[in-house]
Amino acid sequence: MPSMPWHTLIINFAGCLFMGLFCGLAAGGFITSPHLRLAVTAGLCGGYSTLAAFAYENTQLLKAGAYLTTSAYMLLTLVGSLVFFLLGHATANMLLKA
Repeated sequence: MPSMPWHTLIINFAGCLFMGLFCGLAAGGFITSPHLRLAVTAGLCGGYSTLAAFAYENTQLLKAGAYLTTSAYMLLTLVGSLVFFLLGHATANMLLKA
């Protein structure tokens, strides 16, 4: 039975944390270039954290009948990604106020 794909989960959380930080800095006026914003968010963060690996790993878990692990992985990814994005955004806000 396959186990939880922790490596992808951690990478996606890190990507969301970085994107939240960067978006917070951009929203606060620290980063003004729309080209830089696109390059970092869609390019760097999008390339680092990958939806394709998430889809593949869930497919493999489902094929193996690991329904509970699949459900937990999907829920952890969704909730954790939002939490880490918000954490990054809050960190940017704190940095901008300092």
